[in-house]
Amino acid sequence: MDCWRASTGRLAPSRSRPMGSRVAFSLLVLLAACGGIKLPSTEAGSLTIRRIVSPEPIIPSGKPENASMAVYLELVNRGDLPDTLVGVSSAMARSGMLHGSMSGGGMAAMMALVVPPHDTVRLAPGGTHLMFEGLSRVIEAGDNLPIVLRFANQGEVAVLSRVVSYTQFDALRGKADSH
Repeated sequence: MDCWRASTGRLAPSRSRPMGSRVAFSLLVLLAACGGIKLPSTEAGSLTIRRIVSPEPIIPSGKPENASMAVYLELVNRGDLPDTLVGVSSAMARSGMLHGSMSGGGMAAMMALVVPPHDTVRLAPGGTHLMFEGLSRVIEAGDNLPIVLRFANQGEVAVLSRVVSYTQFDALRGKADSH
């Protein structure tokens, strides 16, 4: 499931994304639409950040400071120049980072994510996503997670991620994996 290739020291999206990631993300969007969950979208210059969603975190020992949570979204660049996501943060987490899948099946922190002009980059289950660790409080389905995305050209863009039930999200992943 290696959907990223090295390019001048940065990770850039490959044109051929694994079918499983596309199916999982499509099912997530369908679940949100059918379940009456409105997924946030934000416009910032030539960028659109849409379908921003997080499964609710599992909180070890009931301590949010030990929890982590993933965020999935789409980055749409309508402009004529590439932009690069260079960092993420949240007021509700100790740290935020880009995570990408490795060829051995593990995950690794990424330094940057290129969003080519007139293209869409999807952060989806089983591939690249945002990861937040050390939550400041318990976060549950129905909450919104405030996030700041830092782009090389666009600068800081504040967005909200809709938190959905982990049970729904897990069931969705199971359906996607069985196809």
